[in-house]
Amino acid sequence: MLAVLARRWGLNERDFDTEFISLKKFTWWIVLLILSKIVEQALGKLRDKDMSDLTTDQLSYVEQRLSNDKKSIFAAYALWFFLGFFGAHRYYLGHPNAGLFILAFVGAIVLSVAISPALGIISALVLYIAIFVDAFRIPAMLTADTEKKRKQIMDEIRSK
Repeated sequence: MLAVLARRWGLNERDFDTEFISLKKFTWWIVLLILSKIVEQALGKLRDKDMSDLTTDQLSYVEQRLSNDKKSIFAAYALWFFLGFFGAHRYYLGHPNAGLFILAFVGAIVLSVAISPALGIISALVLYIAIFVDAFRIPAMLTADTEKKRKQIMDEIRSK
């Protein structure tokens, strides 16, 4: 089947395999983009449903408080870059248990280097990978924190 398509498009089989793999990757990217948009719309509808009982003044008050209380992405990345191996960015983003875990893991690395250098190197690589992944998770953690604060402020307004 692939050979027939390759001849029809004027490609040899090797070129077709390369084009097919890149087309497959592109298709997956499109599928992921569509799924992310569907999830984003569903979350937006849920948030709009939560906000439907508030007046315009109350909504503007919520957004004003959020703009004052929102955590800075610059500060989060600065903490990640300079103090990430101590978990400071996790403390800042409201995940103190994860920050404490990173700090304990650093202590375990120091102890494991004394026991076995190979174990220390492997542990350090695991920590490097975890900290690197956190660089991509910071925006999502900030968004989750903002949504949590938005919900808290709206609950305060409703309870008054």
